[in-house]
Amino acid sequence: MEMHERLRSLRRCRFRPGELLAALANHAAIGWPEAGRLEPGCRADLVAIGLDTVRTVGAAPDQVLAAASAADVDTVLVDGRPVVQGGEHVLGDVAAAMRAALGALRESA
Repeated sequence: MEMHERLRSLRRCRFRPGELLAALANHAAIGWPEAGRLEPGCRADLVAIGLDTVRTVGAAPDQVLAAASAADVDTVLVDGRPVVQGGEHVLGDVAAAMRAALGALRESA
């Protein structure tokens, strides 16, 4: 799968959800062959999507990737550590922190 396949082919939805998931989980392609599997000793990154949201309720399992958005993310584990739980980032309001940091940068410029 090419990076700009949609532009090259001039077709939307060219790939089936299973093909997209396989490409998404192909960590070896980015030099992390120990990632992408839930096994002892492997890196454990996991994203769980809520299936009870306005966008995902009633979606067939193979269509959730196409239906869900960032707002539907319920849980994120990075290297086995929780980053998002119950839809909330463990750092709190990340958008507010980013606004404050950007505001401080603008003031110092």
